Amino acid sequence: MRNAVGVGQRFSVLCKGMAATAATLLTLVALVLPAVLQPSGDTVIETACRHIARGNDTEARRLLEQVLAEQPGNPEARYWMGFLHLKGDEYEKAIDLLQLPGEAGREPDRLLLLAKAFVLSGRTVEAERVLREVTERAPSRAEGWTLLGLLYQNRNRFVDAEKALETAVRLNPRDVPALNSLAFTRFALGKMEEAERNFRKAIGENRRLARPLADPHASYGVFLLRMNRVKEAEEQVRRAEQLSPRNRDVIKAKLALESRKRSGVLPADLLGPVGPTPELLEVGATSGVTFRLENHPTPSKHQIETMPGGVAVIDFDNDGLMDLYFTNGAESPSLQKSGERYWNRLYRNLGKWSFSDVTSQAGVAGIGYMMGASAGDYDNDGLTDLFVVGVDRNILYRNAGDGTFADVTQNAGLLGLHPRFGRMWGIHASWLDVDNDGWLDLFLVNYCVWDPDTEPFCGDRRPGHRSYCYPGKYGALPNQLFRNNRDGTFTDVSVAAGIDGHLGKGMGAAVADFDGDGLADIFVANDTEPNFLFRNRGQWQFSEEAFERGVALNQFGTAMSSMGADFRDFSNDGLPDLFVTALANEGFLLFRNSGRFLEDVRDAAGLTIPTLPFGGWSNAIADLNNDGWKDLFSANSHALDNIELFQDRVYRQTNQIFLNQADGSFRDVSAAIPGFQRKAAHRGSAVADLDNDGRLDLIVTALGDRPEIYKNRTEGAHWLVIKLEGRQANRQGLGATVAVETDDGRKLWNHATTSVGFASSSDPRVHFGLGKSSRVKSVEIVWPGGKRQKLEEVKVDRVVTVEEP
Repeated sequence: MRNAVGVGQRFSVLCKGMAATAATLLTLVALVLPAVLQPSGDTVIETACRHIARGNDTEARRLLEQVLAEQPGNPEARYWMGFLHLKGDEYEKAIDLLQLPGEAGREPDRLLLLAKAFVLSGRTVEAERVLREVTERAPSRAEGWTLLGLLYQNRNRFVDAEKALETAVRLNPRDVPALNSLAFTRFALGKMEEAERNFRKAIGENRRLARPLADPHASYGVFLLRMNRVKEAEEQVRRAEQLSPRNRDVIKAKLALESRKRSGVLPADLLGPVGPTPELLEVGATSGVTFRLENHPTPSKHQIETMPGGVAVIDFDNDGLMDLYFTNGAESPSLQKSGERYWNRLYRNLGKWSFSDVTSQAGVAGIGYMMGASAGDYDNDGLTDLFVVGVDRNILYRNAGDGTFADVTQNAGLLGLHPRFGRMWGIHASWLDVDNDGWLDLFLVNYCVWDPDTEPFCGDRRPGHRSYCYPGKYGALPNQLFRNNRDGTFTDVSVAAGIDGHLGKGMGAAVADFDGDGLADIFVANDTEPNFLFRNRGQWQFSEEAFERGVALNQFGTAMSSMGADFRDFSNDGLPDLFVTALANEGFLLFRNSGRFLEDVRDAAGLTIPTLPFGGWSNAIADLNNDGWKDLFSANSHALDNIELFQDRVYRQTNQIFLNQADGSFRDVSAAIPGFQRKAAHRGSAVADLDNDGRLDLIVTALGDRPEIYKNRTEGAHWLVIKLEGRQANRQGLGATVAVETDDGRKLWNHATTSVGFASSSDPRVHFGLGKSSRVKSVEIVWPGGKRQKLEEVKVDRVVTVEEP
C-alpha cells in the first residue's frame, strides 16, 4: 500500500503505542476490550493489567503465565497474553492464544486482535475471514470496518476497500486513518473530487488529535502533486516531515516532490498507487460456449493425450467483436475424430457475453488430433484466416468472407511434411512478417517424434500407475519456417534460414524485435531442452543466440521444462522482456532485456517461490488492471494426471496472476480474486478484450473440461486500444511497435503480436492501460519496415483504428 497509513502502522496506533503513557493505554484498552473481557475480579489479572498500563510488560507476562499454568483456557488471560505477544512481534504465539473454541472465541474484540495478528504475520486471507466475521457480529463497530478496508486496500482491492471504509467513516466520522485511507482509495479509483474532500476532512480531524499523524499530510501531498498543484503539495509534505521525518510514506512523498521540482516528472512508482487487484468474473458456464476439450485418455498413456489444446482469438466476421476458436483432440491413438465431441469449435461473439457455435456452417470442425491454432490475415484481404497445428497434420483455413472457411492446406504447401522426419507433431504456430515485405510468414513449433507403436512405458506396473513419459524418452524435432509467396502459397525455407539445424521439443513461441533492429525475432520454449532465440539478421537468415543472450537455461545452467512464452515489455523501458512458464519444482522464468542481454530476474521479481508448486502451461504479459504496468498470467496444471499417486502434488491446479508492483517486482494476487480459484487441468490460454471495454479478458482451456472465460471488471483506470491497419505493412500491422505518452509524462510501450503462450493466439490489437491519465499526448507507431507515424492528443477510453499512411 502506498501513501496511506499502512496496516502495520494502523496496528501501531491501536496496539503497540499502548505503553506510551498510562492515560493513552487506558484509552486504547477501552477501545479493544468489550465489557465481557474486562477484568472481573481476578486480582492477578487485574494486577497484570496495571503492569501493562505502566509499561511493565515483563511482570505482566509473569503474572499471566501463572494464571495460564493453572487455567490454560482462561479467556481473559489468553487475551492479554496474546495482546503482549502481538505487541512484542510474536505473531504466531498471539494467534495460538487468541483462538478459542465456541462463543468465547467469537467475541468481536478478541477477533479484532486476532485479525491484527493474522495481518502482521502475513496471513491476509485468514485476516479477511476474521474481519468479515467481526463486521457481521458487530456491524456498528467502526474499527472492524476500518481494518477490513485497510486490508482490502493493502491488497489493492479498492472497490471493496471503498465500501468498507465508507461504513467506517459513517460510524466514526472523526477516524483519521479511515478518512485518509478512504481518500487514498478513491484516489486509486480515479474519483478525484471525492478523494480531495476526504483528504481535507482527514487533515481537519488530524489537527484535533493530541498527537497528529504524518500520513494524511504525506498522502495528500502526493495527491496534490498528481494534480499538478506543486506549491500546495510542498506545504503538505513539509508538515508531514515535521510530524514524522522517518515515516516511510513521508520519505516517499518528499522524494516525489524533489523529483517533480527537479525534472518536472514524478517517479513512476509515485505517480499514484499501483492499480487494484484485477476483478475477474468467470462467465464461461453462461456464455453459450459449450466446448469441452476431449483428449481421449487411455490406459496406454500415449504422450499426445496430455498435450492439447489451444484457443485462438479471431474476429472472423469483422464485426469488431473478437470470436473464439478452440482446438480439440480425437481418438487415441487412431487420431480420428469419430464424432462431434471431437470437433474443433468456432464461437461467434454476439456481444453481451453471449457466444454462438458456428462450427458447422463455417466448416472448421477439422480432422485429426489437433493441438494449437493461430489467427492471421495471410493474404491481406482484410479477412482473418486460421492455421491449426496438430499431430501428423496441419490445416490452413482461408476466410471466404461469407461466414465460411476453405481448407487450402495442400494448395498452400503447408502440409508440414519434413524431408527427414516426415509427418511432424506441431503444437504452436506464429504469424510474423520476417522480411517486412507486407506479407505474413509462418513459423511452426514442433514437439517430438511420436509413434504409438513404440510408446515407451513409464511409471509403475501396478494397475492405474502407468504415467505419461518424460520428454527425454522421445526424439527431438526441428521447427519450421514458411515464407509467404504472396500468391496464396508458402515455401519451406527452414534449412536456408538456419532454423532446421536446431533440434528441440518446442511448446510455445513468442515474437518480438528484442534487439531493436527493426526485424522480428523468435523465442522458442523447449521442454527439457535448451530454449532457442532465433535472431533475425535480415535476408532470411537467422542465428540461434539463446546461450549468448542468456535465455537458453535457467540461472543454474539447467534446461527447464519450458512451456508457454510471451515477449513483451513489462518494465516500461521500451525493450521487450520475456516470461516463460515451466513445470512444478522449477519455478517460472522471467528475463529483463538490457538491449543486448536478457537477465534472469525471477528471484528479484519475487516469482520463484510462488511458482514452485505449479506447472505453468500457457501464459501472458498483459496489463490486467489498466494501471500502465503489465502483469503476468499463468494457466496451471501438472502434466501427469495421476501425479498424486507418486508425489505430494496436485494435478488440477488454479491459475495465477502476478501484479506488477512498478519496481521490478511482482505480487501473487491470485487468492485475492474471488472465482479465480477454479482447479482444472489447464492448458492453452489467450488474452483479448471480448467486450471492447478496454479491460483485458482471459480465455483458458482445460483437459476434459469446459473453457474458463474471465470477464474483467476492474474499475478506476483509463485505457486505449490501437487497431492497426497496414497498407504497405501486413494488413494487421503485426510487428509494429507503439509508444504512448501520457499527460503526466509517462511513456508506455507495446507491440502488435498474436503469438502468446502455449498453442494459442491472442487479440491482435495493441492495448494500453493508462491508470489515472485522462489524456494521451501522443501515440507513436513504428510500422514493420520502419515507417513512423505520430498521432497527437488522442482521446482515451476507446478503440482507435489507425491506418498506415
